[in-house]
Amino acid sequence: MMVTPAEDTISTPAGQKAVFDMIAEPQKEFDLVAGRGHMDVINGEGAEEVLQRQLDFMKKYLDF
Repeated sequence: MMVTPAEDTISTPAGQKAVFDMIAEPQKEFDLVAGRGHMDVINGEGAEEVLQRQLDFMKKYLDF
């Protein structure tokens, strides 16, 4: 899973998506998070939702 903040100016969403598209893993998800920047994508308001999507992804594809 790749979590990408839509307002990232350090590592652009387009650049991150290009890297994501190169990943040959069939079990992958691209999560574009609206209104968030490079350093605030997993903290502050709305962070719990992003973290929950990451946890759901891991539960879906990993054996734990």
